[in-house]
Amino acid sequence: MLTRTISGAVLLILLLLAIIPGGDVTLLFCAAISLIGLWELYRVIGVHKPPFLAVGFAAIIAYYGLLRFPIIE
Repeated sequence: MLTRTISGAVLLILLLLAIIPGGDVTLLFCAAISLIGLWELYRVIGVHKPPFLAVGFAAIIAYYGLLRFPIIE
């Protein structure tokens, strides 16, 4: 129980350090969480083939890249 409490406190501090500054820091934090989430999803459903991984990761990177550098203003 103590281990979960300590890890929760550490994660809360990391979350606050990513959210408070805002801007690019928060965007990169969200992108990292998305990439980790996609990796975990692929592990659960058993998709470990490089083409699927590459397409999924490229889509996430493109999405966050377009959020940071919009084509149409």
